[in-house]
Amino acid sequence: TEWMFASLNGGRAYLFRVRAKNSAGFGAWSSKARKVASSAPFKMQPPTVTNLGGLKMKIDWVAPPSSGARLSGYMLQRRQVDGSFEIVAKPGPNTVSVVIENHIEGIKYEYTIVAQNSIGVGEVSEVSSPIMTAVKPHKPSGVTVTSTAASTVRVSWPIPNNGFLNITSY
Repeated sequence: TEWMFASLNGGRAYLFRVRAKNSAGFGAWSSKARKVASSAPFKMQPPTVTNLGGLKMKIDWVAPPSSGARLSGYMLQRRQVDGSFEIVAKPGPNTVSVVIENHIEGIKYEYTIVAQNSIGVGEVSEVSSPIMTAVKPHKPSGVTVTSTAASTVRVSWPIPNNGFLNITSY
């Protein structure tokens, strides 16, 4: 014999016990049986995106709380701001960070992440903060040379556009 329980909350533990009844009355309760209800993974926080320079971005995330079923992996999606999302990585369940290298110079990107398990795919995270890929610094302009002594000159120029990264040398 059996009884179906519906609308249980995923990730929550439930205790069940049963007893029989006949015309003489109720019998004793069974031992308790514990079960954690499963559901698709819970919604994750937006991923954190770090510009590593050039066309590389590092994407980090925090695993969602348990929904009762073991995670089978993630789907990381990317878009150019105001564009359509595309899946760019499908990391395994023990991964919480990836580096994505194929970006276009000077474009802003956003990411989302979603977890999946044997029950299904969770709800997609909110969108990460937009981040611009770094580009090489612009060429210095307005270079001037002035004499300071018979055998010494001073070369100077205004700081050029840094391409969204600190200039480390000239």
